[in-house]
Amino acid sequence: MGLLKKGFWILLLPLLFSFEARADFGNYGNCCPQYCDSCDDWVVYGEWLYWRSRRCDLDYAVTGAGAGTYTGNIHSVDQSYESGWRIGVQKYCGDFFYDLTYTYFRNDESNSKNNPALSGTRIVDDITAVTQGLITDARGKWDLDYDVVDLLAGYGFCNTSCFQPYIFGGLKLAFIDQKFEALYIEGANFDRVTQKIDMDAYGINLGVGANYNFCHCFNFFGRFSYDVLLGDFTRHYNYETSANADAANFKDDCWRMLSVLNLSFGLGYDFAFSNCWCSNLGISLGYEFHQWVGQPDFIDFQSESGEVTFDRHLQSLGFDGLFLRLALNF
Repeated sequence: MGLLKKGFWILLLPLLFSFEARADFGNYGNCCPQYCDSCDDWVVYGEWLYWRSRRCDLDYAVTGAGAGTYTGNIHSVDQSYESGWRIGVQKYCGDFFYDLTYTYFRNDESNSKNNPALSGTRIVDDITAVTQGLITDARGKWDLDYDVVDLLAGYGFCNTSCFQPYIFGGLKLAFIDQKFEALYIEGANFDRVTQKIDMDAYGINLGVGANYNFCHCFNFFGRFSYDVLLGDFTRHYNYETSANADAANFKDDCWRMLSVLNLSFGLGYDFAFSNCWCSNLGISLGYEFHQWVGQPDFIDFQSESGEVTFDRHLQSLGFDGLFLRLALNF
């Protein structure tokens, strides 16, 4: 399936199969709101996430046929869809609302290659115990821990139409840790390279959203926000060989500004146990994107003939996928 067709289905899927639960900003008895009044509601919700991480530069080996000759593909660790969850509580006070959420996501990926003529892309020539082009077994492993807290306040613009826009903003706390490990084996000799990035960040979030109500208890929804964060990044690097358990071991710390783009959309349904727009229970299925821009990459340590250099790069980290939400209004 081509890229254009994949993009079409990604955009179409949430509109066909998604449902959103939301207490909205008023007490409505029909398809469209007739007046705005406070439900003074508490809403608690939980979401199952089905995300895929988007991270490049997770290479660990390349096929080589002797010194100086390399053919075929670069072997990298690819990401697949994994499950996570999000929980939250909302409080509505007239046209204002407050929202506290916690998002939990873990991603563990690995890949390996067996070939009598492999070369490692993370080998350091001056300290390696294996021979480039003669590595028989190469493995790469990437781990991600994602914990994010959002504390938001917003205002809904109530009117007599079916369209309900709102604005929001607040604080974000983010703790994202990444670890990449590359292992190279040649007979009884091996090299193991371990690289880590631990990020603790805080900042502000600003966004807009809207609901469109139709057919009694259905509604389309969309939401976009932009985050600006200040992050403390701690990077670790360790190089272990069969001959030296501590051939290289160091870390650095830096503070960096980064930004996050967030987009979600879908379609919702509220179960009308009492009143359709101040319902007791709702269910939703939507699609969301999160792009973290401006993160530093792993330390790239090189040492050849006594020359040591550190190549530093900026790396984007993205997430996208489905979310299934259940909300309870009381």
